[in-house]
Amino acid sequence: MFTTCSLISNLKCYKNLVTLSGGWILMYSSFTCIKDLSSTFNHKDGVGLFGLATFYFGYLLACIFAGSTVRLFDAKVSISCSALCQIPFLISNALPKLYVLLPLSFLGGFTQSILWTASGSYLVWISQTISTNKKNNVNKVFSIFSLVVSCSPILGGISTVLAFSLYGKNRQPHFQKQFNQINKTFGIDVLETLIFNNTSSDDLSDSEVCGPDICFYEDNLPSLAVPRVKIYIILGFYTGCMLVASAMFLFVMDSYIPEKDEQITCKICISVTNIIKILYNTTFVKVFPLIFYYGFQMAFMSGSFFKEYVGCRYGVEKIGYFLSAFGFSSAFSSALSGFIQTCTGREYVFIFACLTEVIAVAGMLIWNYFSSYMTYTIALCSLWGLAHGIWQTHLNGYIGESFPLKSEFAFSSLNLVLSVGLITGYSSSNYICMRTKLYVTGGMCIVSSCFFLIMSKIDTYISTKTSNEFPKLKR
Repeated sequence: MFTTCSLISNLKCYKNLVTLSGGWILMYSSFTCIKDLSSTFNHKDGVGLFGLATFYFGYLLACIFAGSTVRLFDAKVSISCSALCQIPFLISNALPKLYVLLPLSFLGGFTQSILWTASGSYLVWISQTISTNKKNNVNKVFSIFSLVVSCSPILGGISTVLAFSLYGKNRQPHFQKQFNQINKTFGIDVLETLIFNNTSSDDLSDSEVCGPDICFYEDNLPSLAVPRVKIYIILGFYTGCMLVASAMFLFVMDSYIPEKDEQITCKICISVTNIIKILYNTTFVKVFPLIFYYGFQMAFMSGSFFKEYVGCRYGVEKIGYFLSAFGFSSAFSSALSGFIQTCTGREYVFIFACLTEVIAVAGMLIWNYFSSYMTYTIALCSLWGLAHGIWQTHLNGYIGESFPLKSEFAFSSLNLVLSVGLITGYSSSNYICMRTKLYVTGGMCIVSSCFFLIMSKIDTYISTKTSNEFPKLKR
């Protein structure tokens, strides 16, 4: 039974927010960890990366239908059904063949686009219902939601570590040999190594290269084989999480009739028209490069960093620790930046995120000198998580705040640009050397952030000039 916004108390709104956030942490911990591990589990011939590129190709196409689908079936139903459709994608990783992985990845991406759009619209509705101060409340609600969702890698990382520990460690001989070689290098003073040595060890062969010197197409990535029984345990646990999350969405959350500026319609042409209008809107254009970069850097982190810096160097069984560190720092920045933004403005928060990622990229470029210290790589992962939490919280909050009456189509537009960045990152990862990826990622971060700052200054100048030329008439 549908319930109008005016009849739902604040208590019910908070219940809906807690339910949505709780279901998302179960569901997204499953998806995030499989996404981050897929390129490592299925690294042979780049099958995992091709699967992820296909996933976000489906994600991109669904953006055309997502807004109309949410308006037709209601956000609650769209969220519940889309969460269930993520399960086939998880199971496809148990049989990593292209004819299995690609179609199920496409289905998972298609439905996840609807899931994100419906969740964003539902959060905007909650923020409008809780308080009459809609503009400020949107950021707070998205900050709380992003905080909870950012904790999902922590749960996923812990469960991954536990699954790998069930049958003992299976560290490859390659890793131990490389570890000994690098330890021998660090018998010298660290500063001396940093000044006079260009590589972590001159004795390492091409097949033993990790980090910034990896070129995937040169086939110099070591074996990352994982016992299938451990993969089955992880997939079974994550499937159970998905089922619980879907049940929470369906049986606990309230439905609502969106109060929009036009009648509810499911015509695709209407959806496409609204998406195009938003894409050309100057408010959206201002964050267009940042949204594309946000998708690209997510693809870099899950498709390259965890495989070529973590799995390659420390072993696949250690990835869970890095996922937890990433999730913790992302959750911390999501919570803190939401409150800081109200005092400083969004521009300063984005500047901090940009500087953090540039420092992390610089740290990855000199990683060879410190790769024997796992804490150094964890620190890089945590820095990236700080920036990721800010992008996730404030890009979604900005869109929800700017387009409250067309939130479904606004989030469809956001997902459309985001998916283009993700597809670009995953599909190019098989053909670009790691060092080149780092330069491209750092450059994109700086350019997109500067574009946002320049556009913001122009908007401020125009609005100030307009207010001075046409002052409000006194009665």
